Amino acid sequence: MGFFKRIFGRKKKNEIHLTPEEAYAPPKFEPSEAPVTVEPDKTEAPKEAEQPKLEPLSPDARQSAKLIAYGHVSKIDEAELAVRAALRNRCVSLEEAEGAFRVTIQGGSVLSVTRALLPGVSSLPVELAEALKAAPSHAVKAVERLNQRIEVTPELAGEDFENEYNAFIAGLCQDLKCCRLQADGSLVRTDGKLLLDTFGNCEVEAESEPQDEKTEIEEILGEPEGEAEAPPIKADASDADAPASDEGGAQAEDEPKLSESELRAKRSCELIRAHGILLDCDRAVNPDESKVYPRSVKETCERASALMATSLVARAYTARQTSSPAAWSASLLSRYDRLYGIKLTLTAKENAYLRDPGTGRHTANVLKAEACATLMWALGLFELDWPDKQVDIAALSELFKTNDINSLGSSAVPRTKAELLDMYDLTTRLHALCVRAGAKELKDTGLDPDVIYERHYALNWLLNIGEFSSWDSIIPTT
Repeated sequence: MGFFKRIFGRKKKNEIHLTPEEAYAPPKFEPSEAPVTVEPDKTEAPKEAEQPKLEPLSPDARQSAKLIAYGHVSKIDEAELAVRAALRNRCVSLEEAEGAFRVTIQGGSVLSVTRALLPGVSSLPVELAEALKAAPSHAVKAVERLNQRIEVTPELAGEDFENEYNAFIAGLCQDLKCCRLQADGSLVRTDGKLLLDTFGNCEVEAESEPQDEKTEIEEILGEPEGEAEAPPIKADASDADAPASDEGGAQAEDEPKLSESELRAKRSCELIRAHGILLDCDRAVNPDESKVYPRSVKETCERASALMATSLVARAYTARQTSSPAAWSASLLSRYDRLYGIKLTLTAKENAYLRDPGTGRHTANVLKAEACATLMWALGLFELDWPDKQVDIAALSELFKTNDINSLGSSAVPRTKAELLDMYDLTTRLHALCVRAGAKELKDTGLDPDVIYERHYALNWLLNIGEFSSWDSIIPTT
């Protein structure tokens, strides 16, 4: 049962402790949070007046200000994730549509960002491709590694457009380790050194005695190994997943040595058996751990707060504990936007529901609290129980009442990648078990399939497993 305690019972700072009576009491809406009528929000009108004035740029101005940059990605299927993460760190808001990004930066300026993978140097401007014939060998190697093209085109200019735009593209190129294409057709690194011009010149010196080709090229591009990869939520060597051992402290000599994924599967199945479930639990989705990059604390906090707000609105319409769910919901959404900025992080489906909750889908959105709880567990701010009942909504929502987006992130003590993979392995096995079990068999397990589904959904998003798509597009696979 040590595994159960490790992934479900680790104590975290800022954890809410409740008595059994408080934990299992039905959710209550405080009278102060359930106004029957909502007075006009007098604080929002001035905000509209303070919005920066935006001016559309002419086609010539757009073309003149467009950024074209080239970079290298070592893992092609992680390229979009790296670009998205870099944009989120540099912008005020981010929208996605069919592979393109619409970005709002400081000052209100709106930009269009696209990315594309390059099949080879033939996709570079003709002058640069020809210049490679006269370039030194180390420059040729560096340019041949460029396999991604980033384009940033300004659409609407806000306050102090030139300074804000230049700061944004400089920071983006730095984050993605890209070389900028200059007006004269040359490629310049983020440190200002010329990588290649149209005459084959290069200001970057090759190492005199490189250890290997990869080290030399990374030095030329200014890309230290590992920086292009999206970081995990937290790297904590002390909590790294360690192979399970026998009571004697070591695996028996006559037993074959198991891999980390095999040990994880063994622990999951033992835990399922310990809860009296004897159904087949051998089916699971085993991701390539080298391609698993948990999302950042900031992004996880934003998603969790949006899920919590959506679930509470749905609960207001189903719990019937307030005489005016529409007014109560308007008040709650205004508070969550003030504290967590949810207007910028709600998905298209969440926005559609919150604009018109009367259309139904209340039950499905109430269950978003289970996904929220999973993300808060990943942040180390909430504990998950065995998935045989729904989450204690009172304890979960209390975390959002007493924090804002900054304090929530700063109080997080994120789970390690090993812990997240442990939970993912267990959850996918339970999900597969629920899908394949008959009605009577499922009832006998005592499991709540809705809770398990929402946990699987949240973990898929959190670990970027499968396609790197938006929250609304995830399909938990069993």
